[in-house]
Amino acid sequence: MRPTGATASPGEHAHAALPRIAADLEQLFLSRWEDASDRERDYLTALAAAESTVDEPNGGQVADAMGAEIRSVSYLRDRLIKKGTIYRSGSGGLHFITPGMGAWVRRHTAD
Repeated sequence: MRPTGATASPGEHAHAALPRIAADLEQLFLSRWEDASDRERDYLTALAAAESTVDEPNGGQVADAMGAEIRSVSYLRDRLIKKGTIYRSGSGGLHFITPGMGAWVRRHTAD
C-alpha cells in the first residue's frame, strides 16, 4: 500500500495514459486515411495486407496485392511517401510512418 500523499508510480501514469494515446493514434490514422484519395487508400490497404505476411513488403508485392503492375501504381507509392504516410527503408521495404497504422487499416477495411 502506498503511504498517504504518495504519487502514482510511473507504471500507473503510463497505464492511465493508454486510452488517451489510443484515441490520439485513432485520430491520426483517420486523418491520414481521409487525406488519401481512393486509389491511395487502395495502395494503403494493399500495403497493410502485404505487411501482415512479409516483414518488409516491396513495391512489387504491394502491386501484386492490388492485382496491378508495379509501374501502374508506383505514382501512388511516391505520393504517399511525399505526404509522409509511408516510407521506403534503406533495403527497399515499404512501411507506414506511424507504427500500428497497418493494423488500423486492416481493421477498418475488413469485409
